[in-house]
Amino acid sequence: YTKDDSRDGHFNQIRAGFKGDLTGKTIGVAKFGYQNREYNDAGEKGFNHFVAEVGTYTKFSDRTQLRLTFWDTAIESIFENNNYYNNNSLQMELEQRLARNYTLICNLGVDRNLYPEVSPTANKKRRDTILNAGVALEYQAKEWIKAKVGYGFMKDFSNIDTQDYTDNQVTVSITLMI
Repeated sequence: YTKDDSRDGHFNQIRAGFKGDLTGKTIGVAKFGYQNREYNDAGEKGFNHFVAEVGTYTKFSDRTQLRLTFWDTAIESIFENNNYYNNNSLQMELEQRLARNYTLICNLGVDRNLYPEVSPTANKKRRDTILNAGVALEYQAKEWIKAKVGYGFMKDFSNIDTQDYTDNQVTVSITLMI
């Protein structure tokens, strides 16, 4: 952190897992491990906990794929006196090829963010539930270049009213695969 040296620190994480064929069309992935986050200020509480990522990838056909993923991990925070928050996330992404070079991508998810420290301004621990959804259209112009236009929506329901938000985002991207 450039303005608050007490938040400087480091983290180490180790994860191991497995990947396997669950059905003829579905692959499962599971990764489990441990994360240790420590901060330079001895008074700042770190995160020492198990972390996980579990998911499936289903290829219904050459044109249709579905990805489901669950994460349990810690993420850096800049909210008041909280250095991190515990994030539990469940996400779904569906890809549907429409024509030879066009793919429709839809995503839907929910995140639960739990902040460990009591907010000094709200006198309670922050708890957020964030709903997200999106849709994008991708065009594969050549093997080495693709373009995408998309829309994303996020709604944060926080137990601290001033932290609620709604986010609408339009994106345009060009990707070169080198």
